[in-house]
Amino acid sequence: MGSYSSEFVRGAEALDALSFRRAGQCGAICWRIGTDGDIEVLLISSGDTDHWAIPKGDIRKHELLYRCAQRHALEKAGVTGRISKTPLGHYTYRKSSPWSPLTVLVHLLFVESESGSFRPEGKRQCLWLPAKDASTHIRQSELRELIGLLADADAPRFVATIKKTLSRSKATTRPSDLL
Repeated sequence: MGSYSSEFVRGAEALDALSFRRAGQCGAICWRIGTDGDIEVLLISSGDTDHWAIPKGDIRKHELLYRCAQRHALEKAGVTGRISKTPLGHYTYRKSSPWSPLTVLVHLLFVESESGSFRPEGKRQCLWLPAKDASTHIRQSELRELIGLLADADAPRFVATIKKTLSRSKATTRPSDLL
């Protein structure tokens, strides 16, 4: 088995075949190290259905893909941190019409802060779970596999490797901009 970074690079190379222009949305797997030393993942409930997902949303014109993922993590889950500039992978889902599957490019976001005053919009809820448990809450098989990469990771080695690849740049939207 290769290093975690090489596994993620292989995933990014697979994305080369996928035109980034065809991606309808960007999302972030928001993660942290829990008190027990395991990797935890933040899930949010969908607004109109009863299932869990990651923060994701539409890409603005001329927006960098990783910035899009970072923005949606802040807007939908109230978290900020360091983000991978290269996508971990992608998944597809059908929004509301059966003929229009959307491709979501997924970035890793290491959560450094959570807004204490953040309230999810509508009926949404936020939930931190160990990565090994989080994937059982996800309907989309491709997204379950991406979260599974974190569940299978040796936390200290994963953190040391991945933190080196994360951008320290902050999201263009600040928590105060959302108030």
